[in-house]
Amino acid sequence: MTNFKTIKLLIMKRIAILLLIILAACSSSKNNYTDQQITTLQNAVDSRMLDLTFEWANPQATSAVNAMNSILPPGDTSARINLLSNPNYLQVIGDSLSLDMPYFGERQLGGTYGANDVGFDFEGKLENLTTTYNEKDKSYRLNFWFKEKQESCRVFLTLFPNKRANMRINSSHRTTISYTGNWKIYTKKETDS
Repeated sequence: MTNFKTIKLLIMKRIAILLLIILAACSSSKNNYTDQQITTLQNAVDSRMLDLTFEWANPQATSAVNAMNSILPPGDTSARINLLSNPNYLQVIGDSLSLDMPYFGERQLGGTYGANDVGFDFEGKLENLTTTYNEKDKSYRLNFWFKEKQESCRVFLTLFPNKRANMRINSSHRTTISYTGNWKIYTKKETDS
């Protein structure tokens, strides 16, 4: 009987140690951004001078999108498509928005996919921009609208101090898609007019 109690106590101690290790690992993964990183993000958001490019597209899982798995390049899945060889951008310059993003998913309402109508392509004024700072993860969330032709799109953009970005686009005509990538402060190029 004593051996059973000793073994049980040993197992309980090991479980407790394992839990402590897991908790320590979780707490050490806390965002450790520098004050400079946080200030740079705040200045970029306040000045509305943002230049983003995205590395991954994450379409909403539907049966039609899942059927793409067999035609995607190695390393891509229908839930995560690499965009490194697919030019894309989102720029916020003052009150102006410019974006050209590929789209993978299903069109649900009207319209057709033409040669120039595959992705999201917009240049114009930012509409209904709201900006929220999240103290917990030191991120900024920007929400705004854009409309191209008959389609209305709502954008949810999250920027982190380490220059990472997440974006989700909800469309009136297509299934939702999200993107992950990077942001930087927009700087005017010689080719810009």
